Amino acid sequence: MMQHVLYLVGQLQLGEDGHVSDSLDSEDSEPRGQDWCSSGEVPSDPGISHINRDNSDTSTDEDAGFGEDEEAHEGRTSGYEGSDFSLPNGYWLRLSEALFQLSMMFWTHQDPSGNMSSSAINYYTAVMGIQQQSLTFHSAHNSTSELAGLIWIGRLLFLEYALPVYSYNTLVYEWPCRDHYPSQPDRLDAIRKKYLNRGCYTPFGEIIELKAFA
Repeated sequence: MMQHVLYLVGQLQLGEDGHVSDSLDSEDSEPRGQDWCSSGEVPSDPGISHINRDNSDTSTDEDAGFGEDEEAHEGRTSGYEGSDFSLPNGYWLRLSEALFQLSMMFWTHQDPSGNMSSSAINYYTAVMGIQQQSLTFHSAHNSTSELAGLIWIGRLLFLEYALPVYSYNTLVYEWPCRDHYPSQPDRLDAIRKKYLNRGCYTPFGEIIELKAFA
């Protein structure tokens, strides 16, 4: 997944956004982020088990890839002409969706053995507790504001993850928009119970415990 993100960043740095690559095998050489498939939530989610998996079995050139990006962009914004919000397109669209996918890989991490010390977000919270000057730990009550901010950000990301306004069409496995689900409250409640409750073996559950301790 990281290789795919770095590939997209490299394309933007080269100023190739909006241009078509002449190489027919460029799509084959592009990392597509299969790391998410082995441990990710979306392919195994029963609510979207019908997602088309043909994209992982076939390869197309960059021209076809850009055509799909533009069609996805037009389809996702066609019903929102009166809104000030507009989605990016081309490599910017692909990068923004890949970064969100990567973020949710961190937030939905669940170790099979229940050892949450393997979570990147838990490592980050540990680093947050170290004072920059003295390299000693902050007192417990001085860490609550930072943990509360992280919880707030996590909740916003999970809201978008559970019920996105637009579908994520540039990913290997498409993420459907909120209108796909027969019951949006049920979808949100299922995500909340699995990832956001205190006592869950997830990074969010660990952060709640840390904040409660402080």
